[in-house]
Amino acid sequence: MSSYSSSNTLKLLIALLICGFLSTPLLGQSLFIEEAESTVVIQRDNLVRAKSEALKDAKAQVILQAVGRFLDFNSTVSLKPLLQ
Repeated sequence: MSSYSSSNTLKLLIALLICGFLSTPLLGQSLFIEEAESTVVIQRDNLVRAKSEALKDAKAQVILQAVGRFLDFNSTVSLKPLLQ
């Protein structure tokens, strides 16, 4: 009877080892997914910031072009720091 018990114990240990080896990549994959999700959030923040800076620069360029139509080049250069 002890051989039957040790055989079952051995099978149980092997089954647990197999489950452990199979679950390890899944745990690693979930960590990778969490890291990717946090990276996406950071990139979205960078995208929002880049869009707002580009919009600000575009508005400044439009204003400078409009002012440049009415003023000569030297006065436009003097207004450039004020518009940024």
